[in-house]
Amino acid sequence: MDLFCMPFDNALANTIQDVTNIGTITTGIQEVQKNYDTVLIVAGISLVISFVYMFLVRGCARLLVWVIILLYLIGLSALGYFFFKQNEEFAQRKDLPEEERLKKQKMFVALAYGTWGLTVLSLALICCWFQKIQIVTEVLAAAAEYVASETLTLLLPPIIFVLSMIFILYWIVTLAYLWSSGERKEGPNLPFGGWKWSNELHNMVYFHCFSFFWNLSFFVSFLQFSVAGSAVLWYFKRRNPNFQSNETVTTSIGSAIRYHLGSIIFGALILTFARVIRIVYAYIYYTLKKEGLAENAVVQKVALCCACCIESFERFVRHVNTHGFIEIALTGKNFCESASDGFYLFTRNAATFGLSQGLGQAFVIIGKVFITVVSVLLGHLLLTKVPQFSERVTDGFILLILFGIIAYIIASVFMEVWGMATDAILHSFLVDHEIHKLSGLKAKHCPDGLRSVIGH
Repeated sequence: MDLFCMPFDNALANTIQDVTNIGTITTGIQEVQKNYDTVLIVAGISLVISFVYMFLVRGCARLLVWVIILLYLIGLSALGYFFFKQNEEFAQRKDLPEEERLKKQKMFVALAYGTWGLTVLSLALICCWFQKIQIVTEVLAAAAEYVASETLTLLLPPIIFVLSMIFILYWIVTLAYLWSSGERKEGPNLPFGGWKWSNELHNMVYFHCFSFFWNLSFFVSFLQFSVAGSAVLWYFKRRNPNFQSNETVTTSIGSAIRYHLGSIIFGALILTFARVIRIVYAYIYYTLKKEGLAENAVVQKVALCCACCIESFERFVRHVNTHGFIEIALTGKNFCESASDGFYLFTRNAATFGLSQGLGQAFVIIGKVFITVVSVLLGHLLLTKVPQFSERVTDGFILLILFGIIAYIIASVFMEVWGMATDAILHSFLVDHEIHKLSGLKAKHCPDGLRSVIGH
């Protein structure tokens, strides 16, 4: 420590101690050390519950979908009734000026009838899209069957996460070397000195920062392609007598590394450009705000519009990447052709993909809540009802929080893989259906549930 001149201030030290609350952290660590076996057991319970939820989705997808739709319609109707009752309440209030009261009444009446109109429109769309809803339901169930059978895919997100952390540590070390490679200069008002960079070093730092986002996008893209490729192989090969579980995962990873690494890198590059645009915009807005120019109402509205457009553009790029990778796994074409084919497939079946996204998101939320809550409740029972565990517990609240975090992470991994598989299986089914439709046939490789929906 004698090699460094560290500024020290008692007030600063007290503030840091208050914020970090070292005593609480130490107590939590000791609690986890004493009950590490309980934590491992709850993690195992979370894994089991996640598989149980996948089997529930597989067997009860039809029921869950219609329950979600029914609750949606009931919720809209109830919201309209609430607005209408608010109108009646304002009609009886004599303490408000008549002009303001009538204005409030008109607003709530408009909201009530608007909400009821949306309910009727939703009901009409449900009737028109009945077969599409059935198709999406069977795809959700098929994706759950895929996750339950191809368990090796569940290892991909944690592995990619570990590799990302290793890269981030390497990136930080490299950035530190770059940062300190310039000419050293003294800072008169700073406890530390600074560095004067040449133009070449500036460019190297900028490229290093750009490579950070590019590499992280590559890890995400590689994960998407691996899961999508595995789901596509599962869709088309699961009826093969020689089909083996988890074989699709290793085949997909091998295909990604051997044949499609360039397409994955290129897709990651496009996503990186979208993210860099967002970062540059955030920096510009921060500069305007710092200079006091963002206080103007017109500037604020323009900034919000720009932020909305940039966010929409980034989502569009992510969407094109996802379906592009699925199309690459299906056809083996390059990224540009595959992204174009995937985009046009989406536009031809926009309603089906929209229903898949909406219902799929509802299943994801339900799954995360179900897995987390049940795991925490079972963990609480272990801590309170089993003497072997309850005797060692000093602060059960800390353990329950840890149980919830672990369960949520495990649930997120399951739901992430399931969501990617849903997109890939729906994409595969639509391609399968369109190809065989040209010959007057039905989709040949679809699961049994989808066969019954499309009339096999």
